[in-house]
Amino acid sequence: MLRDSGPFRSLRYANALSLTGNEGYEITLLMLTSAAYGHVLNVGWLGVVLTLPAIVASPLVGAWLDRARAFRGSAMRGADVVRAVLATSFALVLIHVPDGSLPLYVAAGSITVFDVVFSTALRASVPGLVRGEDPESKRRLTTVNSMLVSQATMAQLVAPPVFVFALHYISPVTVVMVNAATFMASYLLLRRFASAVSANVRETESAARPTDHGYVGTLRRGFSVVHRDKVALRLLVAYAVTGGIGFALLLSVPQLVEDRNLPPLTVGVSFSALAGASLLGARLAKREPFSTRPIPILVCDPLIRAAVVAVLALVGGVVTVVAGFFVIGLCAGLANVSRITIFQLRFDDAVLGRVMSLYFLANQVFTPITPFFWAAVARAYGVTVSYLIVAGIFMAASLVLVVSRSTRREWRWS
Repeated sequence: MLRDSGPFRSLRYANALSLTGNEGYEITLLMLTSAAYGHVLNVGWLGVVLTLPAIVASPLVGAWLDRARAFRGSAMRGADVVRAVLATSFALVLIHVPDGSLPLYVAAGSITVFDVVFSTALRASVPGLVRGEDPESKRRLTTVNSMLVSQATMAQLVAPPVFVFALHYISPVTVVMVNAATFMASYLLLRRFASAVSANVRETESAARPTDHGYVGTLRRGFSVVHRDKVALRLLVAYAVTGGIGFALLLSVPQLVEDRNLPPLTVGVSFSALAGASLLGARLAKREPFSTRPIPILVCDPLIRAAVVAVLALVGGVVTVVAGFFVIGLCAGLANVSRITIFQLRFDDAVLGRVMSLYFLANQVFTPITPFFWAAVARAYGVTVSYLIVAGIFMAASLVLVVSRSTRREWRWS
């Protein structure tokens, strides 16, 4: 099978280690904001450094990766090395200056930039290794994306409790050093994948090299390529909204549980249901009929989320809340695989770095502000009204796709 071939077998293990290290590092940062660990970091500033640098760097990274396509795999390995060095630096600073000093925030923010390098290079590299003229190429790409999304979901499901438990017995410094070691292990495992990416680009690259438009020109042309594709542009807009408001919805779960006078355990069970369903959705995405119907999945996803959130606004039992987040997770898992596959199939390999950077930018652009929006509405009008507004925003995101003639045309063809 494809996943058992040499480059993809090494990628599977390397990506799992990289995700584990990244999740463990972020969990440790979050714990350092608590009283139990001395309030070493501030929650607000931590939120800024974990999102803003990545948002700013994403388009720049994409343009660079397209100007050096043969080195996308090497860029992933380089990102692992730099993250290992930065994590080690963070640990050393934590030993000597455990008071929320600027170097801690600099190290935390810098790692997020290289997370972007790793993930963008990965998504831009995979299609060239699996795409072809045969009918099975789309299925191969969907299978790989299903594996990658499943790994990310599994890391989010398993890593937090494991690292929180570990922090009860070993120091944050030790945990961060372990995270640095996982990045280095990923670096070693990616050698074969990086070589395959480099060889594939050299084999498929045209003998006549494209005109060099300069870095700024390359960046601008990447935006224009996506702008000309009406379906891709609508998907970016719709899922920027969906991702942003969905993030706020996750953060609202404790307040929803409290407002409905439900047992506190409902929060943990709801998150587990969401993560488990996301994993199930990602695995189902590679199977018929889901793998052949990406546009219907992406249009229906925010519609179903809107319906679920409306129900949660009006019905407040434990079973309803847990079941609701299970459905949301299932839709999210299916949509994540379908969406990334559509973008990889619609664009040529020469622009995939910029396309994937815009993809990740859209995923993150609203996440720093939507929680504040939801909290303000909830304080002013209550949780029920805020959830109905969230349902309306999900509905609006779906309408962005439904009213598009291009999207409806592709729905008929899919």
